[in-house]
Amino acid sequence: MKHAIVHITPPKPDADHGARGAYSALLQKIEITSQSQKNITQLAENVWQIALDKNLPVLAAMFQGCQAQHLQIRVLFLEDAEWVSL
Repeated sequence: MKHAIVHITPPKPDADHGARGAYSALLQKIEITSQSQKNITQLAENVWQIALDKNLPVLAAMFQGCQAQHLQIRVLFLEDAEWVSL
């Protein structure tokens, strides 16, 4: 199964209130969307692991939201992602 690690860069600390509010609203929208989907794991406030087999619309929504808010999004595509527990 193919996965992606998605990171959305938060606004700089000196950004205006509107930029920080838009960032928070985007994170909240992603959280609500990802809760209803399988195989999406939130790793940090702004980092997710997404199984791409059925969640491409979620990834597309993340891109669209970031583009609308002028936020940087980074995606690392992985093949056969497995967590190793030590």
